Amino acid sequence: MENFLSRLHFNKKILLELLILVILLGLIVFIVFKYYRSKIITTEKPVEQTAEQQPTPTPTPSPISLPPGKGTYNVSQGKHQGPSISQVSFDPLDVRSGQKLTIIVKATDTAPVTSVTAVLQLDQTQKDLVFKLINGDALSGDWQTSIKIEDTLWYRYILTITSVSTSGSNQTIVAPRS
Repeated sequence: MENFLSRLHFNKKILLELLILVILLGLIVFIVFKYYRSKIITTEKPVEQTAEQQPTPTPTPSPISLPPGKGTYNVSQGKHQGPSISQVSFDPLDVRSGQKLTIIVKATDTAPVTSVTAVLQLDQTQKDLVFKLINGDALSGDWQTSIKIEDTLWYRYILTITSVSTSGSNQTIVAPRS
């Protein structure tokens, strides 16, 4: 019996030591897990993007094809003050960067036309243009200007013409590409 009691006492001692060892190991695992878990959470947070933050892709449209050579636009206008623009010609219509563009405008009025100017809007820039009377007279004539194109005209090719006479001024827009 004494042998049994000594074994029981020995077994209790071993059990107590094992229990302490398990508690210590559990404590160490808990601390390590807590430490590394906080590291993982702070360094690998998932990035949540809202709809406002996500860019929407916008495809680039194909440019409008223009025929080669001279292009002429006939213009009709309602009742207005100032000169009437009846025709606008672009030579060449399909002008490219580095080429010369010649524009001719037919302007008529009951009072002498004193000036024809324009703003040519290109893809990245715009140019101010001044026309000179080349045919006819100040009451009914052809006004011309030329410019070397230094920009592209793939998406924006808009001519805003301002014609002036003593009876008033008139603005006409012709847009081969807009």
